[in-house]
Amino acid sequence: MAASTKLPFFVRDKEALKVFGFDTASYELDEKKAAPFPLPTPKAAHWSPDGLAVAMVDPAQGPQVATFEKSNSTGRELSTATLHSLPGAPKTVQGFLWSPLSSAVVTTAPSGPKGSQEHNVHVWRRAGAGAPGDGSGNGGSYELQASFCHPKLEKDKKVLQWTVDENLCARLTPEGRIHLLDGADLSGAPLMELKVTGVQSFEFAPLNPKVGFQARLAVFVPDTRDDMQRVIGQAEVTIVELTANASGLQATPSAKASVASGQVADLLWNHSGTCLLGHCQTEVDESGQSYYGGSRLIFLSQGGEVKKDLTDEAGSNGTSVQAVAWHPNRDEFVLIQGFQPAAANLWVWDEASKKVSNRTCLLEKAHRNTIRFNPYGSLLMLGGFGNLAGGVDFFGRLEDEYVHVSSATANCTVTAEWAPDGRHFLTAVLAPRMRVDNGVHVWQALTGIKVAEHDFEELYDTQWRPEPVGGFRDVLPEEIAAATQADVIGAAEFASNKKSAYRPPKARGETANMVAAMMRGEVAAPDDDRRRKPRQQKARGDEEQGAEGEEHPADDQHRQPPSAPPPASPPPPPPQGRSAPPQQEELARREAQANAAVTAAAQQAASRGGYPAGSAGAAAAQQQAAQQQAIQQQAAQQVAQQQAQQQAVQQQAQQQAQQQAQQQLLLLQKQQQAALQKQQQQQQQLQQQQLQQQAAQQQQQALLQQQKQQAAQQQLILQKAEQARQQSQAQQQAQQQAQAQARAQEQAQHGAQAHGNKQPCPTT
Repeated sequence: MAASTKLPFFVRDKEALKVFGFDTASYELDEKKAAPFPLPTPKAAHWSPDGLAVAMVDPAQGPQVATFEKSNSTGRELSTATLHSLPGAPKTVQGFLWSPLSSAVVTTAPSGPKGSQEHNVHVWRRAGAGAPGDGSGNGGSYELQASFCHPKLEKDKKVLQWTVDENLCARLTPEGRIHLLDGADLSGAPLMELKVTGVQSFEFAPLNPKVGFQARLAVFVPDTRDDMQRVIGQAEVTIVELTANASGLQATPSAKASVASGQVADLLWNHSGTCLLGHCQTEVDESGQSYYGGSRLIFLSQGGEVKKDLTDEAGSNGTSVQAVAWHPNRDEFVLIQGFQPAAANLWVWDEASKKVSNRTCLLEKAHRNTIRFNPYGSLLMLGGFGNLAGGVDFFGRLEDEYVHVSSATANCTVTAEWAPDGRHFLTAVLAPRMRVDNGVHVWQALTGIKVAEHDFEELYDTQWRPEPVGGFRDVLPEEIAAATQADVIGAAEFASNKKSAYRPPKARGETANMVAAMMRGEVAAPDDDRRRKPRQQKARGDEEQGAEGEEHPADDQHRQPPSAPPPASPPPPPPQGRSAPPQQEELARREAQANAAVTAAAQQAASRGGYPAGSAGAAAAQQQAAQQQAIQQQAAQQVAQQQAQQQAVQQQAQQQAQQQAQQQLLLLQKQQQAALQKQQQQQQQLQQQQLQQQAAQQQQQALLQQQKQQAAQQQLILQKAEQARQQSQAQQQAQQQAQAQARAQEQAQHGAQAHGNKQPCPTT
C-alpha cells in the first residue's frame, strides 16, 4: 500500500510550473509548496519514469532538471527538490525523452537554418550513473554524453529509444537508417546498422534479455509515391530479431507484412512482445470516404505465422480506425473502428493456436475515439474527446468479461489519463486548443462522479507523477459487481423518471375518464353552480333586531350566533422540498374558500346580534352552515382520494422501476449467457474447422498416395515397354545377324563352287 493518500501531479499554466496533490480520502486538491516550486514560466515539462525528477525548460536559463530525494522508507513522498542545469543546452528545447530507467534524458530542439549542421538532439546522463538503470534521483548533476544533428525534426518525433534494460539503444538517422548503439555510451561507434532503409518509425518489444538473445525490434517503412502522390510501392512492417554471439550483434528478420498504403504508423507491442499491431495512416483517403485521411490496422505475430489486416473485416460503418490499445498484462486489445458513431470491440490473441479473433462488442454505436486502461487492466475507459462531446464510459473486467460500471460527461477535454491508483481518472481542458474553461477534473471511475476540480485562467499541460504499480490495491471483483448493479438500477430509475413531451388534457384522455367516472357515480360532480341565486326576503322583526344590534357594535363582537359553526382550520401546507400536485392545490384552495365563507357568515351574524331561535334567519344560517360543512367534507374526501391516487401512482412507479431493474439484470444475464454461448459456438466452429482441416489433410494425403501409386504403375508400365522394346530390338538384331551369316555362308558356297569349276590345264 502507498504511504500517503495524496497523488501528486504537476500543472503548467501561463505563470508557473506547480505541483498539486490529490487526496483520495477527502477528495481535495491542494498545491504542494515543495521548493523550488512553483517555477516561473516554463515552456515544457516531463516527469521521469521513476517519478523522482522533472525535466523542464526555463525561457531565461534553458532546460533544467529538478530531482527529489527519497524522504522516507518508500521514497514516494515529495521533498525539497534540487535544480540541475544542462550546460550548453540550447534554450530553444521543445521536448524531452527519458530512458526507461531514468538514467538519461534526451532534449530535442528545432533544426537550424537550411544546410546547417548544428546539433539539435542532445543526450544527458546523470553523473555517477555509469551502468544502465542507475536512476535519476538522489542528487547528481547531468553531463552531456552525445549529440546528433537531425534536420527537419518534428516536435514529437522519436529518434532514440532504449531497450527496457537500457543495454541497447536504437537511433533513427535523418536518412532513415537504424543505428544500434551501446545503451550506456551513445557517443561510441554504432555496434551495427540494420539493412532496412527508409525507416519512418521503430519500436522495441518489452522483453528482458536472455542468454544469447538481445532484443526484438519492429520497423515501419512508408509507401513510395510519384509526383502525383499516387502509391507506386507498398509500405512494410518488419520484425527483426537481434542476437549476440562471439562475432558481435546479428540481425535476422523474422516477420514481414506489406501494407497497401501508409505514410506514418504507430507500432504497438503486446505486453509479452509476441505480436504487434501496426496502425498505418495516410494524409489522404484513397477510397474517398473520409476527409481525415485513411488508416489500416495490421496484426503481425513475431514469427510471421499470422499476418492479418483487421480493417478488411470492417462492417458497413467504414474502415476508419479511431483508436486501438493493448491490455497492460493480457493478450487482448480494444479497437474503436468506423465513422462516428463508431463501434468498440474486444479482440483476443491466442498464442497457442496462433489466432486473433473478435470476442465481443463493448459499444455498438457511440461517439468515442479514446481508449485508456488503468495500470492494472481492471478498469477500462472509452471516451469521445477532441471534436466530440466528451462522453465517457467506464467498464470493469469481471470473470473474463467487461461490464459497464458508470458513465460521465467531460466536456471540451484535451487530455485524459488514469491516476496511479487505478481508481480515479483525470481530464483536463488545455490551451491553446480551448481558451476558456481551462482546468483539471478528477473522476471516480466506479461511480462516474466528479470528486474534485480546479480552474485555471490558462492551462497548458498536466501530468500525474509516475508511481510503482505495486504501491496500490487493485479494484476488487466485488467492487466491480456492486458498481455494475448500481449502474443498472440507476439506468432504470433514469428511464422511469425521464420527462415526456407535454400533452394537453384532451390528448391525454383524462376528461373522458373523469366524465365516465362521474356518470358511474364513482366521483362526485364539482360544486360549481354559477346560476344567479334568488334573493331571500328577511322578516321585519329580524331587520329591526339587526338595526338595534348595530347600536352596540362593541358588545356584538363577543357574541356568536347559536347556529354558526366554529371556524375551520386551514389545510396543512405541502411538505418542504417539493410542491403539491396541481389537483391537490385546487382542492385545498376550494376548502380554504369554503372556510372563509363560513367564517364571514359567522362574523356577519355576530355583527347583527345573532338570530332568535326559530326565526327564518336562524334557519337560513343553519342551512348555509350545513352546506359549507358538506362542501368541506366533499373537499376533504377529494383530497384524500387524490392522495390515495398519488400514493398508488408512486407505488406503481416504484414497481415499474424495480421491474425495469430486474429486466436489466435479466438482460445482462442473458447477454452474458449469449456471449458464453457465442464463445462455445466459436469453439465448436473452431473444432469443426480443425476437424475439417484434418479431414482435408487426410484427403490430400490419400490423393498424394494415390498419385504416387499411379506414378509407380506408370513407371512400371514404362519399364515393361522399354524391356519389350529392348527385346524386340535384340530379336531384330539376332535375325539380322542370322540373315547376315546365312548370306555369308551362301556367298562362301558360291565361291567354293566357282573355284571348283576352274581346273588347271594339263602340261604338255
